[in-house]
Amino acid sequence: MIEDNKGFDPKYDDNKKSDIIYIGKDNEKSNGSSYRKIEVIVDQEKSYLSDKNKEICSTPVKFSVKEDVILFCSSGGQQKIHCWLVESDGQKSITAIHISRRTEKGVYGSQEITLTVDGIIALKKYLDNLISIDTSNKSLNKIALSELDCSVSSSFAQIISDEEFTKLIKANIKNTDDFYKLLTLQKMNLSVDRLEEIINGVYTNEVEIQKFLSNNIWMFGNDYVFIVKENKIDTNNILDLIPKNIESYVDIIEVKLPNEKLFNFDNGHNNFYATSNLTKAIAQTQNYIFEMENKAQDDKYQKMNNCRIIKPRGIILFGSKQMLSDDEKKYLRVLNSSFHNLQIITYQQLLEKARNTIDFSKHMPENAQK
Repeated sequence: MIEDNKGFDPKYDDNKKSDIIYIGKDNEKSNGSSYRKIEVIVDQEKSYLSDKNKEICSTPVKFSVKEDVILFCSSGGQQKIHCWLVESDGQKSITAIHISRRTEKGVYGSQEITLTVDGIIALKKYLDNLISIDTSNKSLNKIALSELDCSVSSSFAQIISDEEFTKLIKANIKNTDDFYKLLTLQKMNLSVDRLEEIINGVYTNEVEIQKFLSNNIWMFGNDYVFIVKENKIDTNNILDLIPKNIESYVDIIEVKLPNEKLFNFDNGHNNFYATSNLTKAIAQTQNYIFEMENKAQDDKYQKMNNCRIIKPRGIILFGSKQMLSDDEKKYLRVLNSSFHNLQIITYQQLLEKARNTIDFSKHMPENAQK
């Protein structure tokens, strides 16, 4: 294997375009053979990272190939695939393939990745045509992937043909509905495991928790199906999450940490009362609701975010690491009943709601799913 700097080189890679195979200069070796660096950059919407390289906001997904593995779904960014092509006496061989990733331009370093389907197709096209590239033309410096003919035969074996892939799917998946249901339930179960880790204090960054919840909005119930990407109402009001239902009506979710204490107990009056932090969260959310209602007449904002604003409600996710006592549950119910457009829920309640959703999905009658 010929050594080379791995990862992205900001001096050169920032100016390279996607889906172009770049062919490096011819380098002579002492044994008379020569080698070239050949690379391609592919833009990906998402990537699947190994456990070693996972990000806090990535979502775990279980895959079963030869053995069960857990990969972590994350935003893709750019993926760089490169290898060395060694030429000796007319023979060509690939000594190594290196795959690196960056989330965006200006962010350097590399990660090991598992390619998505689009990335695999790009890699397959790249490899299928690699041996057939005429490197005798020393002035050749780039080739568009769209110009390559995948039917070109070469001594390089294809990874898997389209026909073989179709046969593999048909042989292993007799009922696609059951397959997608199983995959969905598995992903939901893994998300519940992640929520338990958040409750137990593994992750304490509110921003990362918000990203996790935005990818698992189903935990808040069947009402919400989308998240509004633009969470800024104005320069002074930036919301945590803005979920919207199937009719595009929006609500507000304010996220606090699970270690926040909800209530204090007044021994003199023998009753619970909200902590100062909970009181602040309530006031903050009520202000967000007021500011959001002001956007009801802002057609530009609603069109830009594909949403409708009519009487938005607020949800405050606040504490607690431990289950509430029966008396605390009663007080929380009393407190929630005093609001007409706001609800306080705990992480433990969210966890229970998510588990109930999974249990319902598992036992849903077949005719109810269609």
